[in-house]
Amino acid sequence: MSDSAASKELVFVYGTLRHGGSNAFRMEGADFVSRGRVEGSLYVISWYPGLVTGRDLGWVSGDVFRVGADQMRALDEFEGLAAGEIEGSEYRRVQVPVFLEGIPHEETIWAWVYEWKGPVDESRRIASGDWLDVAEPGAASAFSWVTICIAAALMTLFVASAIGLDFTPAQTGRAGTWLLVAFIYGAPLVGIMAAALAKRRREGFRRPREIASGFCQVWLLISAFLGLVVAIS
Repeated sequence: MSDSAASKELVFVYGTLRHGGSNAFRMEGADFVSRGRVEGSLYVISWYPGLVTGRDLGWVSGDVFRVGADQMRALDEFEGLAAGEIEGSEYRRVQVPVFLEGIPHEETIWAWVYEWKGPVDESRRIASGDWLDVAEPGAASAFSWVTICIAAALMTLFVASAIGLDFTPAQTGRAGTWLLVAFIYGAPLVGIMAAALAKRRREGFRRPREIASGFCQVWLLISAFLGLVVAIS
């Protein structure tokens, strides 16, 4: 094993960080080792799962990666662990034996795993132990998509105005004008709040969401400034 490999840690991921999961992009740069299984039970918590480890509970499927110190810290932050801590409000990072795919059970490796520490609902236990069997594609990034779609709608409105479409009261009517004003000021606020919720939920599409949120913020500032100028004049 090289010195660089020796300085890395093994981590077992079983939810949205897996190949095919909504947050798989967060494992870019990590070395994929193998598919594997750990003993325990897997539960649907929300748009993400929680693993409770323990013998004779069943098997949970996942992927094993080798990660460096910086990526491990990023994963800790993603899972809600403060810097230098191995326990957060929802998860704790523990080392467990992992049985690699195709390797006899007596030959195991030890890897870090983020274990769920909150309450569980037995009715939401995933019988197969495989998160990908129940994950809904796209559902985990709903608020990110709200922000992106709002930014796209605002951009469309800007382009329509730039090419000369008439949005004056004479064309839209009084009700239409009020709806347009409500959209101009309200939509970016909704986009900004949705982006904040998406960040709190640790959703995917981080970079597009940040760009869309930034556009909404600039739009809101310019709209507020122009509205103030019109009011003063």
